[in-house]
Amino acid sequence: MDSNFTNRIEELALRAYTRTAFTFSDFLNPTETEYLRTMRLPVPVELFGGCDFAERKMARFGCGSDWGYVVDYPLAVMEIAPHSPKFAREVTHRDFLGAILNLGIDRAKLGDIFTDGKCGYAVVYEQLVPFIAQNLQKVGPNAVDCRLVDTVPEIFAPKLEERKISVSAPRIDAVICRLYGMSRDDGAKLVEDGRVFVNGRQCLSCAYNVKEGETVAVKGFGKFVFCEKCGTSAKGRTYLRINVFK
Repeated sequence: MDSNFTNRIEELALRAYTRTAFTFSDFLNPTETEYLRTMRLPVPVELFGGCDFAERKMARFGCGSDWGYVVDYPLAVMEIAPHSPKFAREVTHRDFLGAILNLGIDRAKLGDIFTDGKCGYAVVYEQLVPFIAQNLQKVGPNAVDCRLVDTVPEIFAPKLEERKISVSAPRIDAVICRLYGMSRDDGAKLVEDGRVFVNGRQCLSCAYNVKEGETVAVKGFGKFVFCEKCGTSAKGRTYLRINVFK
């Protein structure tokens, strides 16, 4: 991980510790949040991205149980909706992201953006809400209106399908090939080509054993969560319960 990132995280944690006051990071991507979890810091860290299913998250440094108070995350959710829904054209996540970034806003100040093709919900640094509401006038070809809302609608929560598979061992190449119906060699090649990520970090070892609770993303195929081991067959194969993102 970049030394600037490590230094910034350590600085925020130390400031919270010495001042007995909560500090907050910018929005972190999954790779950064996973690395953050491995760091030894002087205060506890919690992560939140505006909703339970957010991928980009803000870190809060501090210890509410010891300090006797908690400060909310400085983030907000904005609805970005077409001014004339009946005549609006379909737009993409890239259109929403580009429209906001073109206002001169740093990507690190933006969390996830959810869209149904016309309406979008953006998690943003709360201090930016008035600026975005005043200046964001178009997304793609659509004129838009912005307003603050309480949360991201649950319809954007990922849909999961439970699957049970059997493998000789929970190696990542074995799990991938079994789950996606490919040969062991093809599964191994995906890993070796850098197309497999575990909790946001690139995995380049076919021998890596997936652990319970880890999220695995395979570029071009999808994403899944390894829930638990759930038994052993008479031939010694291990049964795994996996939730696949639909």
